[in-house]
Amino acid sequence: MRGTALGRLHNLDRLQLLLTGMLVTLGLMTVYSASTVDFRKQLLSLGVAAAAYVLAAFTDYRRLARLALPAYAACLLLLLAVHFLGHSALGAKRWISIAGFPLEP
Repeated sequence: MRGTALGRLHNLDRLQLLLTGMLVTLGLMTVYSASTVDFRKQLLSLGVAAAAYVLAAFTDYRRLARLALPAYAACLLLLLAVHFLGHSALGAKRWISIAGFPLEP
C-alpha cells in the first residue's frame, strides 16, 4: 500500500498539515478583517496552493530526479534569454515576453 495514493495519504506529516492550517486560518482572518474583496482573492490563492500541495505530496520525488538536468538547462536558457531579449525596468533587465506574457525567470 506504500506506493499507492492511499498509502501516500497516510504518510503525510500531520503536524505540518496542522501548523500550516493554523497559519492559513490566522492569515485568512487577518485579511478578512481588512477587506472582503482581498479575502476572496486570498481564498482563490489558497485553492491553487492546496492543489499544488496535493500534487507535490502525491508525486514521487525519484521521478522528478530525471527532470533535474533538463530543468536546469531550461533555467539557464531563460536567463540567457533575459540577457539578450529582456527589457530594462528600473535600471535592470528582468523580464522577457514569451507569447505575449511577461516572465521573470
